[in-house]
Amino acid sequence: MITYLNDKLNEGQTVIRIREDLGIGEKKLQKIIKESGYKYNQKLRKYVLNDDSIIKVIPKDELYSNGIKNGLEPTIQGQDSTLVIPNNFEKQWNDLIKFKNNMISIEEDIKDVIQAYKQGYYNSNTEVIEVIQAEGITIREFKDDIKPTTIKLHSESLDAWKVFCDKYKQYSKQDLLSMALEEYIRKYDK
Repeated sequence: MITYLNDKLNEGQTVIRIREDLGIGEKKLQKIIKESGYKYNQKLRKYVLNDDSIIKVIPKDELYSNGIKNGLEPTIQGQDSTLVIPNNFEKQWNDLIKFKNNMISIEEDIKDVIQAYKQGYYNSNTEVIEVIQAEGITIREFKDDIKPTTIKLHSESLDAWKVFCDKYKQYSKQDLLSMALEEYIRKYDK
């Protein structure tokens, strides 16, 4: 990747043009370059090794024996006889192994959840619970004229209504009745 970038820069292309040709975003390219242990040198107009990120240089003949021993399958790009390893490589490698092991350990649980979902377990054993907020009574401001009317009620309902209105003396009976009727209409007029 770095060799390709440097070759294109030597041909006179800009980093922006190269990125567009590759279809890679600016942040993504910067991340790849940084993780590879390189940085851009303005004077040379090319990517060079970032000496701060190098932890060790391994000769090619040692690479294969160490790599296989550590569980790495080494591949070497280019014609160099050495491999440059960034400082955080070992930590990244260990994090990757840890992530892989975690994924393997929860694989069966994930399969069980998927199977239960496919069989409809979550649909049949799920109840919808309506949560009613206890906010008290909200009376909107009425702008229409008040119209007198007479209604006949069952005594049981009228007695309960009077007790209710006595609890909320801060509101007029006409406002309470108007809001109760509106709420009833909203709830059942579908």
